[in-house]
Amino acid sequence: MEETKELRYPFVNTMKLRMDMDGSGVTTLVGGMGCPLDCKWCINSYVKTKRQEKQQKFEWITVDELYEKVKEHNLYYLATGGGITFGGGEALLHASFIAAFARKYNNGWKYNIETSLNVPKTMLEDVIPYIDEYIVDIKSMNSRIYQAYTGMSNEQVLANLEYLIKRVSTDKIRVKVPLIPEFNHESDQKESVGILKQMGIERIELLSYVK
Repeated sequence: MEETKELRYPFVNTMKLRMDMDGSGVTTLVGGMGCPLDCKWCINSYVKTKRQEKQQKFEWITVDELYEKVKEHNLYYLATGGGITFGGGEALLHASFIAAFARKYNNGWKYNIETSLNVPKTMLEDVIPYIDEYIVDIKSMNSRIYQAYTGMSNEQVLANLEYLIKRVSTDKIRVKVPLIPEFNHESDQKESVGILKQMGIERIELLSYVK
């Protein structure tokens, strides 16, 4: 593991005082740059490419600098069982930083991650000791639909999800299954839910993307 002082996070923004939206209690959503997917209806498309990265204002911050940005709501986190949720983009691209932050500021906050799980398994391994909730945007369990929508295979996603189920309690995993205009139908969404339940996932959130 790298020294904490050497780690930098490509910080975009924070969304503060969110109640039961990104994990339990009051949370602050910390956004970072970078994503391996090319989703057709991405609401944060500016995080995806180096070209866009140059256009988007962001800053490289240290573990301690991030703490200074989020510590003001400490009492809310402790009183409600909330904390910090790392999103993006793809939060797990910055797994070493997240692990270092949670390890240093082990102060009663909950730590959550919003992820597609489409990353190398080693990144997932880095954070498992520190994360209280995984909010997984699965897109679709159907490999054809997933490829068409994201431009990537879901093979790594499925492997990581199976690995995660073996390593942590399933009540720490919440999976979002969207209905995506022009890419899937309610029957596809239902099929994905069935597969997830067979895998042991019970916390499943159905949603619809708005074109």
